[in-house]
Amino acid sequence: MQNKEVNIREWCGLSFKDVAEKYPPFRQYLDERGKIDLGDTDALSAYNTGLASIIARIEIKVPSGFLVPTFCLRYSYVRYINAILFPDRSDLQLLEIGIGSSAIMSMIAARHFNNDVVATEINSLSYEYAANNIQENDLDDRITLLKSTGGILDGVVDPEKTYDALITYPPVYPEMDRSIHRDRYPGKRGYGGSVSEMIGGGSDGFEFVSQLIGEAVSNYNSSIKYLTILLISSDHASKAQQLLSEANYQSSIVKFQAGTRSRFLLICQFN
Repeated sequence: MQNKEVNIREWCGLSFKDVAEKYPPFRQYLDERGKIDLGDTDALSAYNTGLASIIARIEIKVPSGFLVPTFCLRYSYVRYINAILFPDRSDLQLLEIGIGSSAIMSMIAARHFNNDVVATEINSLSYEYAANNIQENDLDDRITLLKSTGGILDGVVDPEKTYDALITYPPVYPEMDRSIHRDRYPGKRGYGGSVSEMIGGGSDGFEFVSQLIGEAVSNYNSSIKYLTILLISSDHASKAQQLLSEANYQSSIVKFQAGTRSRFLLICQFN
């Protein structure tokens, strides 16, 4: 596997001033130093909405209190799948688990990289907003949205359909954090987040990822070519690799770096 580390800023980098020049709705949030309040959800939302509009030509809206998607991280993830895993193709069939209210990764894949996407979502309000974002961006013909009633893959995704890659940026916070991630929590600042977007379950937040890997290995290993999962910690990445190793699958980790913040992309080739 190539590129064991990706500098997100090299792949997707526009300063606050650059975004303000090209996306006027963001200008009001800049101070005299050209900075923004990183605890201001509206400012973060406007910045990432501006990046999405400028770089990928997509417009996004999310409900109050839900996750403000960091555009560059998600753009870099989708770019990696297209440019590194499939450098000679532009007609990928992707499966996204947990599209979120913004539908941003699926729309980046469809608009910017010409991929077709089947995407799932469990939260009813997120599903509603995702469907609206897809429709408003005229991407209904490229993105198929599935409503989950509780499952991850089993009972939601057709195991007979084939996909080049599964992509997901799953919820990974422990169950003990549930009280601070309430749906539509009006007082939360920063990036926000609802329960379905943030809580992965269990004492370490790994339950969702563990279940996803179990279902993928058991029932979808012949229909998905690459299983990929973007994780927030090296500990979760190691646990995911161990689960795959126990099922006799080798995997690799690509570190996504943005300043002092790191994310870890797990990649496993099924077939």
